[in-house]
Amino acid sequence: MEEREDVGDMSGRHACDIRFHRTIVFAIGNSEVALIVDRHTNIIDAVMQKFRQTPVQIAQVRKEYRALVEAFKERDAAAARQIIGDHFQNARRDLTSLMRER
Repeated sequence: MEEREDVGDMSGRHACDIRFHRTIVFAIGNSEVALIVDRHTNIIDAVMQKFRQTPVQIAQVRKEYRALVEAFKERDAAAARQIIGDHFQNARRDLTSLMRER
């Protein structure tokens, strides 16, 4: 995903982002969660593609995803829950901000 961002390929970034979320959902093994995550990821990514995230927002997402992967490696469920919660709050804030600005 980072490589796609670095070359300005936002469609490729979108595809990687969806794969990232689906990989997590697959590990959970809950088909209802998968449907919800797919629906929300598609909506959020579509809005982000239309309104374009700022470099600060992109850096924040990278930081969150890297921290989440590290929490998974460490099998730290509490940290993963916190990171996911923060990620959702930040995404909501960023979406609202982007839409208001434009």
